[in-house]
Amino acid sequence: GDPGTTDESAVATVVRWYRDRGLTPLLQVPLPPRAEWSEDPFAAGLLGQGWRLLTPTLVMTGRAEGLRDALPTGAASDVTIEESPALADEWLEVANPRALARPEAARAVLSAPREQVFLLARDEGGEALGVARVALDDGWAGLFGVHVAPDHRRRGIGAALTAAAGRVAIDRGVVLAYLQVEEPNTGAVTLYERAGLTTHHRYAYLRLD
Repeated sequence: GDPGTTDESAVATVVRWYRDRGLTPLLQVPLPPRAEWSEDPFAAGLLGQGWRLLTPTLVMTGRAEGLRDALPTGAASDVTIEESPALADEWLEVANPRALARPEAARAVLSAPREQVFLLARDEGGEALGVARVALDDGWAGLFGVHVAPDHRRRGIGAALTAAAGRVAIDRGVVLAYLQVEEPNTGAVTLYERAGLTTHHRYAYLRLD
C-alpha cells in the first residue's frame, strides 16, 4: 500500500527500524507471474543500491477439489494422514527445520489462525514422515508448511498431504484454496499445477546485508 511518503523515505524508515534492533533489513516486493525484477522500478532501484534478492515465492490459487485429487491412484498407499485442530510437539519436530530455529515464535505464529487443521503423515510402523497445515478463513483454505522428511521424499507423501488438505476444506464447505511455494521447488510447483492451481502473483524478499 501507499506508505504516505516517498519510496526513499519509506525504505529509510524500514532500514532504521531493523538496524535499531540489530536485525538485517528485509523488504517484500510483489510482481506479476511473468515479470522480471529488473523491470519493476522499485525492485530495480533497491537492487542497484546493494539489496540482495532472496528466493522468489509463487502465490498459487485454485479449488479445493483439485487439491483433493492431487494424489495419483495407488501412490503412498502405505501412508496414513492424521488430523488435529491443535499444534502438537511431534508436528513441530517433523516440520521444516526453520520452524525449530525459534520454536516459541513458531508456536505463536502457527497457533494464530482461528480455524485450522494440522496434518501428519505416518507409515505403517507409526513413523512420522511429513506434515502440513490447513488454515480456513472467509471461504478460503490456505495450505501451509508442507514438509516431508528428507529420507522419505519422492514417495508421494507430499501429494498425500495435499490431497488430505483438500478433503479437510471440502468437508468444511470450503471450495477455494491458495498456497505459497518457493519458485525453484519445481517438483512441488508441478504437483500444484497438476491439481489445477495457477500462479496469481509472485514475490521475493530483498535483503540489505
